Amino acid sequence: MSVFKGNSVLLLLVLVLFSLQHGTDSLGKPFEYYQLVMRWPKAVCYHKPDEPYRCVMEADRVPLRFTLHGMWASNWINVGDGIDCDEAGTPFQIDEMIKQKTLQEQLKQSWPTLLDNYPTDMKFWQHEYDKHGQCSQDTTTQTEYFSRAHKLWQELQAVYQAFADEKIVPAADKTYTYTQLEQAIGKRFGSNWKVVILCRKVNLSPGGRGPKQILLLLHEIVFCFDNKATEKKSCNRKTNCENAKTITFIN
Repeated sequence: MSVFKGNSVLLLLVLVLFSLQHGTDSLGKPFEYYQLVMRWPKAVCYHKPDEPYRCVMEADRVPLRFTLHGMWASNWINVGDGIDCDEAGTPFQIDEMIKQKTLQEQLKQSWPTLLDNYPTDMKFWQHEYDKHGQCSQDTTTQTEYFSRAHKLWQELQAVYQAFADEKIVPAADKTYTYTQLEQAIGKRFGSNWKVVILCRKVNLSPGGRGPKQILLLLHEIVFCFDNKATEKKSCNRKTNCENAKTITFIN
């Protein structure tokens, strides 16, 4: 019996040590860099009747510019949608944001909500900060976080012109390759800065019947920066576009 208790204590000690070394991601650590995720609103709002979330605006009011999905605290080990910042710092302070009238107006342009799961801009900003932003509080305040994201968005709006310069324009009847999109971005921002293009796959087969028809939409572009959001870093996450040759830049 004493041997069993001894083994149990040893096992518990091992589990505690493992959680201290490897469990920090649940508390948003280590935070090493940001993924600034820009999305194409027309792709986000391209919905079929059976999809759960709807666009919060009429089709003719959907912005024809890239907007922010978020600025996600990340680390180099766990490649994907950033680390989970829940409970890693002070949650979103609505009162603080309410004081920032100018910043709010800026974010309504750069970081608007698009889907009705977050029906207001404030709820969307709160969700994004609580999930992806609060674990960056060692390097930036809440206001600095949103201000910096907006400034980067302004600088990266040139991606639309980068596409236009290569005759890549929004259209339902045109498709482009991943390489075309990637090279257009590289010409504008530097080919040594690796960014990641993400696609949205839409099944056009009604009710899932008949041969599957997949429409591949240009959905998001991920730009990576250091943990102060000042220095460019090459992203190391993978695309879900699978080097596709038929990506639609929907209008």
